[in-house]
Amino acid sequence: MQYSTQWPLNEWLTQGIDEIRMAHVIETVLMTGYYRKTFPVNVTRPFHQRRIKVTRMVQEMHTFLESNKDFSRVILFSNQYHWSVIKSMDEHYMYYLDSSGVQREKIKSYALYPDESRYQFYRDALYFIEREF
Repeated sequence: MQYSTQWPLNEWLTQGIDEIRMAHVIETVLMTGYYRKTFPVNVTRPFHQRRIKVTRMVQEMHTFLESNKDFSRVILFSNQYHWSVIKSMDEHYMYYLDSSGVQREKIKSYALYPDESRYQFYRDALYFIEREF
């Protein structure tokens, strides 16, 4: 309901959801009311409007996922095709939940700028999500 007051739902279903609309959904649905009380999570966008090199960004992503075992942590992100959830990383791969059935991808397959690699990270579409146990 909250989403459809801003944008037509059929547009979301047929064209997907961009980072502006995802930010709206997270802020107005996930971070308020019932969901906030029932599923309390902390959501941050650490690379939002921040100039950073992809190697540093990947390092920060890995550190976030591996640190503080008192929290359940994931990273929600979008590439040029769709949204995915990274559940862990090692030095070569990202392991994620993905609607296309892909469960891992090489980190080197990602870049910050078009045509530098197979996939593109969008700094404004990377969400660090954590929930305390």
